[in-house]
Amino acid sequence: MNERKEKIVILGYGWVGQANALALVRMGYEVFYYDVVIPKKNYQEYEEIYRKIKSLRKPLDAESPETWYLICVGDRVSSDGVQDISLIAKALDAIREAKGRIILRSTVLPQHLSKLNFDYYLPEFLHELKAVEECLQPSHLIIGKKNPELLDPGFLNVWRARSRKVFDGTPYQASYIKYLSNVWNALRIAFVNEWGDAMIRQGGLSSSETQEAINFFFEKKSYLRYGKSFGGHCLPKDALAFMAMHKDAPLFNAILASNTAHQEIEKINADLPTWFSFWEQNKNSEKDMAVWPYLWSKLNALKLIKSARKKAKPLVHFFINRMINERNALLRAKKNWNKLGVANARYYVNVGTKSNELVDEFELKETGLADYKRYIMDDDLISKKLGNLKEKSVLEIGGGIGRMTEFLSKNFKEVCAIDISEVMTEQAKKRLAEFSNIKLIVNDGQSIPFANNYFDLVYSQQVFKHVPTYGAVNNYFKEVARSLKAGGVAKIQLRTGPGVQKWKPTYGVSFDQDRAKQMAEKSGLRFIKHQFDGDRNFWIWLDK
Repeated sequence: MNERKEKIVILGYGWVGQANALALVRMGYEVFYYDVVIPKKNYQEYEEIYRKIKSLRKPLDAESPETWYLICVGDRVSSDGVQDISLIAKALDAIREAKGRIILRSTVLPQHLSKLNFDYYLPEFLHELKAVEECLQPSHLIIGKKNPELLDPGFLNVWRARSRKVFDGTPYQASYIKYLSNVWNALRIAFVNEWGDAMIRQGGLSSSETQEAINFFFEKKSYLRYGKSFGGHCLPKDALAFMAMHKDAPLFNAILASNTAHQEIEKINADLPTWFSFWEQNKNSEKDMAVWPYLWSKLNALKLIKSARKKAKPLVHFFINRMINERNALLRAKKNWNKLGVANARYYVNVGTKSNELVDEFELKETGLADYKRYIMDDDLISKKLGNLKEKSVLEIGGGIGRMTEFLSKNFKEVCAIDISEVMTEQAKKRLAEFSNIKLIVNDGQSIPFANNYFDLVYSQQVFKHVPTYGAVNNYFKEVARSLKAGGVAKIQLRTGPGVQKWKPTYGVSFDQDRAKQMAEKSGLRFIKHQFDGDRNFWIWLDK
């Protein structure tokens, strides 16, 4: 008799969720995932297996009594150690009607567990570079079960058989073990590094002599190598959160101070090794790969090459302009933004984030709120022109995945966002499904599909600098004039500096204030003022 295998739904498809999904597919299970954005693929060597994992439009679309939900949504820890589990709670709320069982794989402090609805707590012990392999062959399997009478799923029994060590207990025990592991690892790294720093400062030893002595004693074991300070996704965050809950424990609280002090030593000794053994080999291979961009930059710096490129530039521009007309340029822009929406939407809608391509949902919201406050709520001209926003309507041109859109909805009566990308808009609809006053519409990159005199405010940030032609910008200005109410205001960010570079897929047209003023006024708008925002962008305010 064949045992029927469970269906698996992964909620939260970041690096932990993807590692679990890929491993479970390799174990023979049918796996689905749900995330509010299309995530970046973190394990490129598993491209063929990725194709077997199906995306869900809604969290419960694969619901059945045999479905098991794995919550792999991340937490966030503030600079003072307060853990934010709001996204975890939101994911659990989305499946509150589920008939299947729920396994929590997110990192949660013990005192927060009682706020969450789940059946099992299985904290993960994964290292990013080998996460899939570690899901297949777990070193530690910590099982915190709310109800000891529950019958374990088949995949959990497979993990039991493959694990080096297994612990069965309560969710609270499981959480403490998770934090014990990360705080212990942070403590070991900080201790060895502080010991090594003392050898260099007081003993006069070189960095290599210090490494040699410590490696002899600890046999080059992971977390016990004199090298870089601890970083990454987990150790700093989890150590800070746990220490904030135990401020009366002096040893716990010394760990972060020691790690911060060692970072100053690290600046002087940039060649220090990483503290996890197989990462060192990976780092060396990355160094080798970095040689080619360096050589390429040197080649392009030669006078002969620079002269040849300068002479060829007008010819290249001539052929490019002949090949690309207005409509084709917008179709190409749509295709490019759909592609970027699949690759890493959170990053490409706001490339200036602190974490760059590793930006998560928390940072996306954080930057959206900051820009909303800075560019709209703190804008005296908007406040003076519009007054009470609760009765006003706003259009966001280039809403993307709704980074700012959700905050507009808190103060405006009606919020509309248009975007050229179907992929971005679909993700925005997932992210903002709970907001009843938001309309999200795909457009053609130059028109506004709303009635005349409809909006009190038209706003656009980081969008027009990607519009590929002046004709498309001109069409947008005409559409703003048509759809803006009398007494309304438009605030638009434009690029300044180097002009359009059509060999760069998302590099749009550039303006100076005179050209922007002339185009706006010819479109039927009044140019109120402009203001530079750095050396590459400037804002314009318009009304009619």
